[in-house]
Amino acid sequence: MNFVPKNSVEFEKRLQQADLSLFDPITTSATTDDRRSLLALQAAIRRPDYAYLEIGSERGGSLQTHLADPWCTAIFSIDLRVSSVPDARGTGFVYHDNTTAHMIADLTKYYGNVVDKILTFDHRAAEVSTVKITPPPHLIFIDGEHTRKAVTTDFADARRFASPEALIAFHDAQLVHLGIKDCLQTLEQEGLPFHSACLAGAVYVIAIGPDARERIEKIQIEHTPPDIFFRHAPAYLRNQKRQLRRQRRQLRYQKLRLLLRRIRQKLLT
Repeated sequence: MNFVPKNSVEFEKRLQQADLSLFDPITTSATTDDRRSLLALQAAIRRPDYAYLEIGSERGGSLQTHLADPWCTAIFSIDLRVSSVPDARGTGFVYHDNTTAHMIADLTKYYGNVVDKILTFDHRAAEVSTVKITPPPHLIFIDGEHTRKAVTTDFADARRFASPEALIAFHDAQLVHLGIKDCLQTLEQEGLPFHSACLAGAVYVIAIGPDARERIEKIQIEHTPPDIFFRHAPAYLRNQKRQLRRQRRQLRYQKLRLLLRRIRQKLLT
């Protein structure tokens, strides 16, 4: 089945309606509110021949709406493609079959040769030359390693790649709020004009430049001001850590019960 819209008018209509079925072909971990925010970001920067870049693509779930957009002519996917990555919640996360080949194969099933507009880099963002990121992207989505250090490093590289009017967004913002705060402090120290906000779900966005506030206000979705976001994010992260520890304990307990059951069965045979 081909999910490429017939024309830009059809796609724009679905985008303005925040049609979440645009995310149906490829599974993504983004929540319903995350998806609404991603569509709002796309609508805010959308123009003929725009470019999109993301750091951390996994299966391609977050880039597929740009793949379907006739006005998007270039997509850059930067992903180191490791099997396990550190995380702010205190444990590593494992990704099975995390390859660019798998991502492209899955996207091709639904979008055909439109995938040719994707340029992939199986590297860290710091290892990618700006010469290869042409045209400069109008929207950059950071969803790579969820640690404070990685977020600040990815943001620095995103600034290298970005067009002057670009929006730079982060996923799982509450989990990496310390890294985002570092990014904002860097901009303050450099004396640059900027504006930022947390959008619906877990998407945080930054605009840099004299018109930064106007570009943020153009995003048609509810905003949470930075002071409120940073006030509540630590509690959210603590709760996520507790939930993850609880899940890991339950998993270990289930494995132990299964092992004991197998031992018992062997003793009875």
